[in-house]
Amino acid sequence: MRALHVITVVALACAPTVAHGEELTVEQRKIVDDVVRATIMEAQARIVKNPELARNIAELARREKKWHGYTPAMGVGWCAQRCRAQWVPVPAAINEKVVDDIIFQYRNPGGTTDRIDERHRDREHKRHREGCAGALAMIGHPKGVPAIIECLEKDGGIFAWAALAGMADERLIPAINKHLDLKSQQKTLPAIRCLAKLGKAAIPTLQRILTEGDRAMKGAAIEALAQIGLPECLPPLEQLRDSKQPKKLHGLVAQDLPPAIATLRCRAIDKTFVPPDLPYQDRCRLHHLVQRITRGWSAQSEARPDHADKQHIDDLLERGKKAEAALLKIDKRIAAAAIRPILAYYEHIDGPERPHWTVSPHAADFMVKIGEPAIPALLDALNDKYPHARKFAAAALQRITGQDHGTQYAQWRQWCLKANKIKSPPA
Repeated sequence: MRALHVITVVALACAPTVAHGEELTVEQRKIVDDVVRATIMEAQARIVKNPELARNIAELARREKKWHGYTPAMGVGWCAQRCRAQWVPVPAAINEKVVDDIIFQYRNPGGTTDRIDERHRDREHKRHREGCAGALAMIGHPKGVPAIIECLEKDGGIFAWAALAGMADERLIPAINKHLDLKSQQKTLPAIRCLAKLGKAAIPTLQRILTEGDRAMKGAAIEALAQIGLPECLPPLEQLRDSKQPKKLHGLVAQDLPPAIATLRCRAIDKTFVPPDLPYQDRCRLHHLVQRITRGWSAQSEARPDHADKQHIDDLLERGKKAEAALLKIDKRIAAAAIRPILAYYEHIDGPERPHWTVSPHAADFMVKIGEPAIPALLDALNDKYPHARKFAAAALQRITGQDHGTQYAQWRQWCLKANKIKSPPA
C-alpha cells in the first residue's frame, strides 16, 4: 500500500532572507525553461492569458461547488498563480491589470453580491473581500499588500489569514503582531508560514508563538526559525529546550527541537551548508524542474507492462529523465540544494517488515551523480528530523567519499574539514 505524507517541496525554500547574491545564468535559465515549457498544458496557458475566461471558470466553480468563499477574484488570482508556478512568462502589464482589477473588486464588492438577500449581504461582502485578499496574495504583487492588511484589520476571517501563507513582505509584520489570535490554528499557522520568509524581523513574533502557542503552533514556529537560518534564531529554541515543559509538549521538545537546533548550527554557525539565495523567478524554475524529477522517480515504482495507464507513467518517466539531465547542466551546488528536500520525501510503499521508499533513494543516487559539490547539502541532511533522510544522506556520502561515519554529523564534518571537502567558517 502506497503511503504519501504531503511535504511541500519548494526548491531552495530554506534560503536565508538576505540580498540576492547569485542567480542562474541566461544559458542555465534557457536549459530549465525548455524542459518546463515543453510539458505545460495548452489549456492552462490559454486560461492564464484570458482573465475573462478565468472569471467565467471561477464563477462556474462557485455555483457548482456551492463554496461561498470562492469568488471570481480568486479565479483571477488562481490563473496568475498557475502562470507563475508553471513559469509561463507574463507581461508586466497583464499582471498589473489583474492586480488593479482585484483591488477594484475588493473596494467595490457589490457587483458580485447584489443579488444576495439583504440579510446575508454583509457576510457575503466579507467573504468576497477575503477572496480578493487571497487572490492578491497568490499573485504576490507588492501593490496588493495594503489591501491584504486592511482585510486583516477589517474582517480578520480565516480566508484573510490564509492569504498570508503565500506572502513575503515585511509590511505585514505589524498587522500580524496586532491581530494575531493564538487561540486559532487556522489563523496562526498561515501567519507563521509568512513569517518564515521574512528573516530577522520576524524572530520576536515567532518567539512569542513559541511561548504562548499550542503544540501545533510551537512546532510550526520551530520549523520557521530553522528555515530563517540566522544565529539569532538559536536562543529562542535553546530556551524552549531547557525550560520545564508540560507532558503534552514533551514529544515536541524531544522530536522537533533537536533537529531544528542542529540544522541551525549547521547553517548559521558552522556554515557547512548555506542554501543559495536565488531570485524568485529562478526559484520558480527550479521548483517546477524538481517537481518533474520527483514525479518521475515516484512513477518508477509503478512502471510495469500491464499498468492500466502505462502511457501516462511512461510520460512521467520521460519528463523526469529530461528534467534530471537539465538539472545536472546547471551549477552543481545549486542542483544539490534543490534536491536536498527530496531526501526527506515521505512517499513509501508499506512492506511486511519495513517500508519501501519510492523517492528518497533516487534523490541519494542523484546526489552521488553530482559528486563532491553535493557534500555540504548531504551533511545538512544528516540533521534532518526524518530518519530515512539521514540514512540515505549517509549512504550517499559513503559512496562519494569512500568513508563511513554512519549518520553522525559531527564526525562527517570533522573528516570533511581535514580532507578539504568543505571550508571552515570565517572567523
